Amino acid sequence: MLRAGFGKADITPSYPLELSGFAARRGKSEGVHDRIYCRALHLEEEKEFTLISCDVLGFDVQFSDGVRQMVASRLGLSKAQVMLAATHTHSAPATMFLRHAGTVDKGYLKLVQDSILQAAEAAQETHPVTMSYAAKRVPGLTVDRVYQSAPDDSLVAIHLNPADKGEKRISIVNFSCHPVVLGAYNKYVSADFPGYVCSYYEREGEETIFLNGASGDLNPFTSKKHEQTGTFQDAERMGTSIAEKSYQNGKELEPSISFSDREVLLEQVRPAIEEETLEREVQAKRQRGDSIDPDTGIPYEVEAQVMEEWLSEVRSKEPGQVKAEAQALKLSQELALVSFSGELFSSVGNLVKLGSPFTEKMIVGYANGLVGYIPDQRAFEVGSYEAAEAYKYFDTFPFSKSVSKVAIKAMLIALAELNQ
Repeated sequence: MLRAGFGKADITPSYPLELSGFAARRGKSEGVHDRIYCRALHLEEEKEFTLISCDVLGFDVQFSDGVRQMVASRLGLSKAQVMLAATHTHSAPATMFLRHAGTVDKGYLKLVQDSILQAAEAAQETHPVTMSYAAKRVPGLTVDRVYQSAPDDSLVAIHLNPADKGEKRISIVNFSCHPVVLGAYNKYVSADFPGYVCSYYEREGEETIFLNGASGDLNPFTSKKHEQTGTFQDAERMGTSIAEKSYQNGKELEPSISFSDREVLLEQVRPAIEEETLEREVQAKRQRGDSIDPDTGIPYEVEAQVMEEWLSEVRSKEPGQVKAEAQALKLSQELALVSFSGELFSSVGNLVKLGSPFTEKMIVGYANGLVGYIPDQRAFEVGSYEAAEAYKYFDTFPFSKSVSKVAIKAMLIALAELNQ
């Protein structure tokens, strides 16, 4: 019989901090609009697994590895039995390096670490549950900011229904979209639309964990490419719509828990453009001052500073390899979820779904670290921001054009290993 437990810890800052996710934003937070949390789900059948999600932009791989090992040691698990994901809200304090997009406060990061442990320990108090799965389409909530084509609007939910009426139902809700409804100029702490998904369930007396999907190229309906124009009311509307459509129980499944993980090394390359050309670009951007680059939504002056700092960092370096991880969790013979430690393009997630040996599947991004964007090959060909510019903010060289193939292969191998 499957057993499940839930834990939750508040990670709302008690003092002003720089929020993460937008290079156009300046200064520290000015208040708290809605509280942010770390949520944990522990599953027990023949095997055990702990799934954790935090209302932050993301974590670097080193921090994620360390915290997962701490959780595993505390709970008597292996690191492979712990997944640490982020909802990727752009309105939470910085928890990882992102150039000119929020400085990490060590005291706050320690609070998050301690809260993760607290939530994971609380989730160890489990109760018997049955499991159901539902998949739907939710049109009109997202836009493809790169290709301006029809976005992936799939919504999936796993409901863990208690055998004892005195216990709460626990749900996992998975939807692919950047939580940037509030835009670059919001200075209030918020979980953005994922927070409203969870608060809907909580008002119903239940618990839920939101897992973001392959959303590297997907923005909310309030966006025009990289320009975000939404309000808190828009975020509530979006989160409530997702929650309402995911709420009902679906197909009953017989639980069967197993897990696998696979580390990969992502190859970096040196940009083809010469440094002298980049330096000329810096000067050209400086001349445009604080006007906004329509292709990125970032002021030209900020782009110039980022490019200049990045150049000074990499002049004496050579491209290397970046560690990433694919992790898979089987929940039944039909259903599995698989994660990757990057911002997967939706096309990458769709190819994993097509190749998966499971009929029902869930793709999870921003898990076990955030190494940057994982664009598809077309993004490199058209020179999109995610392929051609974003690496400068993550302080790395660009990835090889084959990075999506490496990620897809790792995720499919992790899924295949679940049945071995």
